[in-house]
Amino acid sequence: DCGQAIDLHPDYAAAYVNRGNAKSELGRHDEALADYDQAICLQPDFAGAYNSRGHTKNKLDRYDDAIADFDQAIRLRPDYAKAHNNRGIAKAALDHTVEARSDFEAALALAQTAGNDSLKVHIEQRLQALDNTEQE
Repeated sequence: DCGQAIDLHPDYAAAYVNRGNAKSELGRHDEALADYDQAICLQPDFAGAYNSRGHTKNKLDRYDDAIADFDQAIRLRPDYAKAHNNRGIAKAALDHTVEARSDFEAALALAQTAGNDSLKVHIEQRLQALDNTEQE
């Protein structure tokens, strides 16, 4: 429900995402989700809000809901490496290995293009974990 957001400026969306991220890190996931919802109400084209909301849903094992958020983040920003990576994590958790690998490979290419070495290393570890799972 976006009722209370109407009077707020869209620039406040980033503040809601930041507060949601902090709450999520503290394990206050329901409160974090409410902040992400508020951010999306304020700025419906904010890919980062969808990605953060999906990340928190991953923490809650709500993988299908998380994938829907990552899908929206990627629709809004096709070059969003973190959203591709996070969607891969959700798909891997659902044992959709082929789809997860595709997301991780897309994320890796985007991270390399962006020069994001820390994300690149993280994604390479995810791909290695998938390889290990397939070999078992």
